[in-house]
Amino acid sequence: QNQLVGTLSQAALIQASHDNALHNPIGHYAKNGVTSLSPDNSLEEAFEKMGDTGHEILPVMEGQALIGVLDKDMLNHFYFLNLR
Repeated sequence: QNQLVGTLSQAALIQASHDNALHNPIGHYAKNGVTSLSPDNSLEEAFEKMGDTGHEILPVMEGQALIGVLDKDMLNHFYFLNLR
């Protein structure tokens, strides 16, 4: 069934390319045990969760529904823009 069970980071994709693994299952490179955000989390909380977990991308869930994703690059860009 359609459930979010993991994330696939850029680092994992780079590893797959080094392994010449175009035909390997995605699950081989995905990180299980998803840490997620809710729409009520602040951007500061998201940044802290990314730092605590080492995840580069976090899904935003409302109940069991995936409503978006937030990645480290987006957060860093946001912080950079707000430092001006």
